[in-house]
Amino acid sequence: MFNSKPSAGTRIRLLSMPDDPHPVPPGTIGIITGVRELGVGRERWLQIDVDCDNGRQLMLASPPDQFEIILPPLSLPTEPESPSSP
Repeated sequence: MFNSKPSAGTRIRLLSMPDDPHPVPPGTIGIITGVRELGVGRERWLQIDVDCDNGRQLMLASPPDQFEIILPPLSLPTEPESPSSP
């Protein structure tokens, strides 16, 4: 069902939260801290935890909540192994 599931560390911009009684304003930017796939078959959905730049933390339910990816997660460079001394 999900062709490309977002991952922790991905920066997103919220587009809409149609079913939330206290929605975050569209355009709010944050970073994904966790993603879980829930449900079965056609009832599958993603629970996406987000730390917003404005200090709010929230859980998106996708679908119906909509967002766009701004930046994929950054991969940190690995340090080269130092040669061992005899």
